[in-house]
Amino acid sequence: EIPGARIAMSPNMRRDVIKEIDLPYCRRVGSVVNIARAYSEYLRPNAQFLSFDLPITFFNDLDVGDYASVTHWQGTSAASGYDAITARILGVTVVPDPASPHVHVQAFRRAPGLVVHDNFDRTAASNSLGSSWVEDESAATALQVADVTGVSEGPSFNQKFSLFCPDGTSGFAYWNATTENNHVASIQILRRTPGTTIQVGVGVRTGGTLASFTGYIATFEEPTAGNYFVRLYRYSAQNLTSSAGTKIGEKALTNVSLSPTVWRAQGDILELRATGKRLEVWYFSDMPENSLGKIIEVTDTNISSGKVAIVSRDGGDAYLTNFYARGY
Repeated sequence: EIPGARIAMSPNMRRDVIKEIDLPYCRRVGSVVNIARAYSEYLRPNAQFLSFDLPITFFNDLDVGDYASVTHWQGTSAASGYDAITARILGVTVVPDPASPHVHVQAFRRAPGLVVHDNFDRTAASNSLGSSWVEDESAATALQVADVTGVSEGPSFNQKFSLFCPDGTSGFAYWNATTENNHVASIQILRRTPGTTIQVGVGVRTGGTLASFTGYIATFEEPTAGNYFVRLYRYSAQNLTSSAGTKIGEKALTNVSLSPTVWRAQGDILELRATGKRLEVWYFSDMPENSLGKIIEVTDTNISSGKVAIVSRDGGDAYLTNFYARGY
């Protein structure tokens, strides 16, 4: 399903817009989800495929995959009411016309809206997630970039650093950019440490501070050994550390390990979507028992806008990666 496609095509549509893609050689669910997200950009309403011709002298300056600024798209000048756009080049063809040799360019313009993908693979460990993030934490280390080369699952994700949420700390960080009211936020669990309580996840329509937090959050939780849940909460100017918020949805997960202290949920993806008054929580896992797709759907009209965020109410020594957000 492409979040927001139904509304963009027609506000009165009652069925989701679904495109089936065959991926027979993808073993990990994370790869499948990331491919589907990339592919969906080409299918979104309001995405544009464009083509234009340039003088042959541009041939050496263009390559497939490059981003180009098109300053006169659909207009005779940028000042005539048509803004410059950024498009990604999909194809370059030389047209050897003796009278007028030129280059024919095919390009793609992404549909409008916020797009974020951050795997936190930085060049060094840090207590700061970066300039695009605004953080508020119970301790400076509550949300940190940490080395994962010594973590067993680290090499399989082909990254040296990831987001780390230490046990017993709390905090949240929101992406500091203009965000549409309808949006999706997602995080992937690289590894969680067995034997610790954990409550980490993502937020939508968030705002405020750690002491006075507003927003919806979906969290992966292990409140007691061997019992795993995904839960959806609403916070309204409440302390994110000490207040439990209002639980508005819950789904129990299957413990797929013979030992309750072994299952680490590595590779699992937790996603929260806010579309109008509808909230949906999706969960994907390499374990078929827990690769459930949409697991929670509720309606709630209390919060209508805010930022996408990462949330930790008890880090549980969890390593997280591949934060994804999309506005629509």
